Amino acid sequence: MNATTLETGRRILRKTYFVEAKNIEPQYKWLVSKHDETTQTKELYKQLKGFSMAVQTGDGDNVSYEDLAAIYTLTLTPVVFTKGTRFSPMMKYTDQYGIIAGMTAQFAMAHEHKKNQVTANMDNLGFTSTTYGVNSEALYSTSHDMGGVTYSNTPASAGAFGPNTAKAHIISIRKQKSAQDEPLPYSGTVLVKLPVDLEPTGVEVIKSMLLANTANNNTNEFLRNRLEMKVCDYYTSTTAHFYQAKDYPIKGTVLLDSMPYDIKKLEQRDEDGMHPWISMSAYQVGWFDAHGTYGDAGV
Repeated sequence: MNATTLETGRRILRKTYFVEAKNIEPQYKWLVSKHDETTQTKELYKQLKGFSMAVQTGDGDNVSYEDLAAIYTLTLTPVVFTKGTRFSPMMKYTDQYGIIAGMTAQFAMAHEHKKNQVTANMDNLGFTSTTYGVNSEALYSTSHDMGGVTYSNTPASAGAFGPNTAKAHIISIRKQKSAQDEPLPYSGTVLVKLPVDLEPTGVEVIKSMLLANTANNNTNEFLRNRLEMKVCDYYTSTTAHFYQAKDYPIKGTVLLDSMPYDIKKLEQRDEDGMHPWISMSAYQVGWFDAHGTYGDAGV
């Protein structure tokens, strides 16, 4: 099999992978607010202080200037993930590409499941891990520092998911302040991300026309208009609920892709005389600004 045939087969395998990968929901796409691609070994993200409100300027007065200073920076370095298989040298006398192509679905599942899990872990560990973001802070904190001004994106006491907690957390997102201690009013759609165990409750919270156990069966119009739901199969908690402002101007949780997928046959046999095939992808997740997010560990 010549080099041209090898390269043609490799391209076919990559195309087949992306077809098979669609059979698994790419939950990583909505688990974060920002999905970037890079050809570099790393990327730098900055949490900016931003502008304060405009100031009244008299006729002939000098304009007041503000610098876009970075409060914190985050460097994301993609990590390589691999999955491989081996075939005996006798495979060259058979349709080896046909056999590998038949296994492409398994390669796709291995990589897509891992990508979903890695991305979901930023929420899974969001109350404890200080390695995903800036300033050695957990993603969900009652006191995110912005150079003297703080804001919260988790309650002081965890609460069970339901209409009242959902409404409270949507309001809390809207009340988050900027580094200038000024409002960042958000009145758009909020995505609630739930574990599988809370899916039935989520449907009731969003779809119900009226609110149960209220004095006058109050209307549920607020949640019906403001809340959307996604279910994550990779969450480890059965009670936690996470919120993300879908159209928030600051998109501070990010998945950085540098190699979505590649597959190749190594020309060098391994110690057992087998021909190894390896599939690879490279990415990393992190956060540089937690505005527009909210997490509740639940009870």
